[in-house]
Amino acid sequence: MSPLLALDGLLTPIGILSGIYLGLPPALVSVGAVSITTATALFALEVVQIDDDGSMPSKLERVTIMFEVEFNGS
Repeated sequence: MSPLLALDGLLTPIGILSGIYLGLPPALVSVGAVSITTATALFALEVVQIDDDGSMPSKLERVTIMFEVEFNGS
């Protein structure tokens, strides 16, 4: 659900442009802002659950190692 909310955040720039060029009210800007804020909050809660749960650190460690190899070349 969080990725869909983040995509709904694209309504913000669409709302800004429609307000400038078409003179529409800023409803899309408000909807986009609320959805991107909600998506960020849900993502933060998921990250906190990964750390507290204890079941995902191995996946997190694999991702960390993958990035270290990618960027450090070792």
